[in-house]
Amino acid sequence: MNTYIKITINQILIELTYKFNFILSIISNVIQLMTGIFVWNSIYASNVTIEKYSFSEIVIYLILTTATGLLFSFEPIFRLGRMIHNGKLNEMLVRPVSILGESFAYYTGKKSIFIFIYTMLILIFGINAIEKQLLQIIMLLVVNYIMFFMLISLISTISFWIIEIWPLRPILNAFYMLLGGIYFPLDLLPDEMYRIIKYNPFSIVGHFTTRVIQGNYDSRVIKTLTLVSILYAIIFFILYKRIFKKGLKKYEGGGN
Repeated sequence: MNTYIKITINQILIELTYKFNFILSIISNVIQLMTGIFVWNSIYASNVTIEKYSFSEIVIYLILTTATGLLFSFEPIFRLGRMIHNGKLNEMLVRPVSILGESFAYYTGKKSIFIFIYTMLILIFGINAIEKQLLQIIMLLVVNYIMFFMLISLISTISFWIIEIWPLRPILNAFYMLLGGIYFPLDLLPDEMYRIIKYNPFSIVGHFTTRVIQGNYDSRVIKTLTLVSILYAIIFFILYKRIFKKGLKKYEGGGN
């Protein structure tokens, strides 16, 4: 356990020392947020009736979902790919640490600043929901974090078979943005389409969690979301272990 804590702390120190990537991420997400607000302002200004949301609710929704884009990223996918193809995975295999555990500690350290920012936004915009459902919201957020990490860890295992996986980044981002409800609330979609994509992993960490923070769901719904997220995490973990094991059999360790 001490090893993983040291990895997390070390990564936090690195992030605090080299701030360029952090600042760049903030700027790009602020631009994305302002673009979204501008588009929705134009929609409301054209007198289009949107029954479920006021403009202020949409703005808060966009702020929170944009923040999830900072917190939930696909970095571990490409990190494992680099380790596989430059041979550094060999070093990890002989160390007395879990590769999955090391990756989780690294990811948590790298996202520590964004976790803090996201927490502050929750306290600002979700104070009413927190007062009523604090423990349930904390549980949902923790489970979602683990579930998303397991999802991207599972996706990362394709690196054993694909030399370059960077072309997948825009595809994965598109899936996350659209299925996660980052650009717009998913419940504005036609009912049939909404029912189909309702409980996908991206919508749980994006759309649903944001609506929970805004105080739009009761305890029963939060419990359902938490259970679904736990189920996803278990499935992703089992698949990850099996596919990673097969990938190691193929892995030669010589780099490319």
